Amino acid sequence: MSDKGQMAVDKFMEGYNCAQSVVFAFCEECGLSQDAALKVACGFGAGMGRKQEVCGAVTGGVMVLGLRHGRGTQEGRPVTEALYP
Repeated sequence: MSDKGQMAVDKFMEGYNCAQSVVFAFCEECGLSQDAALKVACGFGAGMGRKQEVCGAVTGGVMVLGLRHGRGTQEGRPVTEALYP
């Protein structure tokens, strides 16, 4: 398992949800503090607020992709299109 994967597993074993665990594993590369990573992903656990919808590991991964490669104030629409599958 990769270091990031193990970091996410470890965080999950500490009681954090899947989304929090994934975002936490990548927070440094994304420019987030550990606390901010855990807070921003908190509501996505258990399938988005315990609704058993999209898995938190998936939503956490999508958040990481957006943070690393998404469109902000300095990028144009092509950045958004490149991020979508």
